[in-house]
Amino acid sequence: MDEVKEICQRFFKENNEFSIRRLEGGHINDTFKISYQNGTSYILQALNRKIFNDPQAVMDNIQFIADHLKKTDYPLEILEPIASKNGLLERDSFGNYWRAFPFFEKTTVYERVSNPDQAYVVANSFGLFIKHLDGIDLANIRETISNFHDLNFRFDLFEKVVKNAKPDRIEPAISEIGKALKWRKKLNFDFTNFPLRVVHNDAKISNVLLDQKGEKGVCVIDLDTVMSGFAVTDFGDMVRTMCCSASEEETNIEKVSIDIEIFKETAKGFLTVTNSILTKDEKENLISGCVYIIFEQAIRFLTDYLDGDKYYQISYPDQNLNRARNQLKLLESFNQNISILKSIVIELF
Repeated sequence: MDEVKEICQRFFKENNEFSIRRLEGGHINDTFKISYQNGTSYILQALNRKIFNDPQAVMDNIQFIADHLKKTDYPLEILEPIASKNGLLERDSFGNYWRAFPFFEKTTVYERVSNPDQAYVVANSFGLFIKHLDGIDLANIRETISNFHDLNFRFDLFEKVVKNAKPDRIEPAISEIGKALKWRKKLNFDFTNFPLRVVHNDAKISNVLLDQKGEKGVCVIDLDTVMSGFAVTDFGDMVRTMCCSASEEETNIEKVSIDIEIFKETAKGFLTVTNSILTKDEKENLISGCVYIIFEQAIRFLTDYLDGDKYYQISYPDQNLNRARNQLKLLESFNQNISILKSIVIELF
């Protein structure tokens, strides 16, 4: 914790005593809540250099987005980084890059949707984020992770990893590898005519701060992956993470299925605010965006397992394989209910 204390002194001006608490739950970065005796609190975070090889690009994006949103009538709080005297990043003696943000008091982070109304609120918050970034100058948004939602790239990488994986990784995953190959032959996506937008790219419930009752969106957070992309994939990520009957960590895949009532409110919350900016093609392909993202995430978990768990943090050896099984089951359930889900979306156009 000595490194954390030293970094605190560079970012924060308070001179009184403070406490440090590690916040759990993220897959990628190390996050701490810094609480001073005067009642002021902050978020201090170390960026994962294995994933973000250009930390400055990440921070420039976040600052540019904050500056843009401040010029609009965006109704939510804006996540704006705190600068030290050296800028938006500080580096410790180990070469790690650190950044700081305000801590929003009286807010709550949820890992799972509690009810359909909450799904509406979260989807509405992400919808507002996309709507108020409509028209932003894309030339000023830098790529923070290459090929992030490029399914062709992800599947090519998967096939390469399968060829080079160790036998003790291949053998437990034989069934999942076979399912992935079969799904790839079935699926065909073409988003080339869709407008590029600034989107979140990690649109899950834990990336929206809600009020203490869980009834109102306060702030969209975790903006490291905010880049140019497609609205349909953000919608797909909301559905993937919020409309499943179980979390992506559930190991009993018989519990995994699409929750149609939660889906209905997710679609309603999102389209209520984005209907006016989305094109006809985007609206008609929101369901395709869901299939795309669920399949992509299954491939990413499976690839990481076969490659030795280098990307996602794990707490036990087969966690990424179980996550892949979970997502493949969700994809199957979504596909079985696809006619119902399409009709729900069409009614909201």
